[in-house]
Amino acid sequence: MRAGLAANTLVVLPTGAGKTLVAAEVIAKRLPIAALFLVPTCLLVEQQATALRNWLGTETVVAEYMGGMQVPTQFDVLVSTPKAFHVKQSNGVQQFGWSSFDTIIIDEVHHVLKEHPYRKLALSLRKSGAVPRVLGLTASLTYAVTEERMKASVQLICEE
Repeated sequence: MRAGLAANTLVVLPTGAGKTLVAAEVIAKRLPIAALFLVPTCLLVEQQATALRNWLGTETVVAEYMGGMQVPTQFDVLVSTPKAFHVKQSNGVQQFGWSSFDTIIIDEVHHVLKEHPYRKLALSLRKSGAVPRVLGLTASLTYAVTEERMKASVQLICEE
């Protein structure tokens, strides 16, 4: 496998510039091992799942999960909100264990910088010992405005 597909990556592009397409291509290259695509809202679960289905084709099973839904039993790609995923993972749902995923996409990854379910998941992943490929996507890299604070924010995203 080429190093570019194995390395963790942070993609910073403006809204509408193709971050989902980048994620879909990474997933396509790494299938058949399951991928997790975390998005911050229920609306984005549906939107990203539809985009992935369109890009990856009908042979790839893209499942959606958010609070109140039944846990999907089979999927190649799981698109979920971080809160719903974290709750099921905390309850020991086996298919939500970190070792079940080869690739983890975190949309709006800058939320890792604050008290957000993404932060809890990132720290949980780090402690788990699992080593999936992580792809962070964002249009707004940080909440910081100075160059020094921006660099510190990027460092924190990469570490966590």
